[in-house]
Amino acid sequence: MHSLRGFRVKSQAIFPTTIWTHELPDLLPMLSAWRQRLDAMRDREQQGQGRSTRDGWSGPKTLFDDPAFQVLKAQSQQAFAHALRQMGVPDGFSFSMEAWANIHDAGGFNQPHIHREAVLSGCFYLHTPPGSGSIVFHDPRPGTLYSRPWGKGVNSWSKIGMQVRAGSLLVFPHWLEHSVEPNHAAEGRYSIAMNAILPYRARKS
Repeated sequence: MHSLRGFRVKSQAIFPTTIWTHELPDLLPMLSAWRQRLDAMRDREQQGQGRSTRDGWSGPKTLFDDPAFQVLKAQSQQAFAHALRQMGVPDGFSFSMEAWANIHDAGGFNQPHIHREAVLSGCFYLHTPPGSGSIVFHDPRPGTLYSRPWGKGVNSWSKIGMQVRAGSLLVFPHWLEHSVEPNHAAEGRYSIAMNAILPYRARKS
């Protein structure tokens, strides 16, 4: 509550959009081996799944079936459960996880997209060399495309880029449109995208 020339003003944020950032330092020693494993997967399945990735490779949505990634799956489940609790979802809410690898070569990027048929979405980062681009979140309110003010404060942004580093896990609403900037580094950018999905939803690889 603020006073302003004899009357009181209260500001209130409505329809907030929360993004959770988790740092998982216990997984750092595994990142190099995981990158090698993803390279081997790419060698076996060179065509990839396409989706929104350009100039790179996306694997099938079965990565968490691989025993090598079970520790990441377990920690990701905890992170997603934390987000659901903050959203007011009752304890014991049942969900399953799906995940897939993304490798962006030099110049690679992701077009704007959302993750359909999910409860929450996330992305874990294995390798983000300098210049490899940020993940960019786009304002989900369609009306802002036509009336965004030219300020730099509240209600003034149509998209926000986030710099991430290896060992970080972002969790965000599945409906929040996002993209990835072009990779201007000489090395590849490695990440693992994931969804929390309802058990009765059919998984598509």
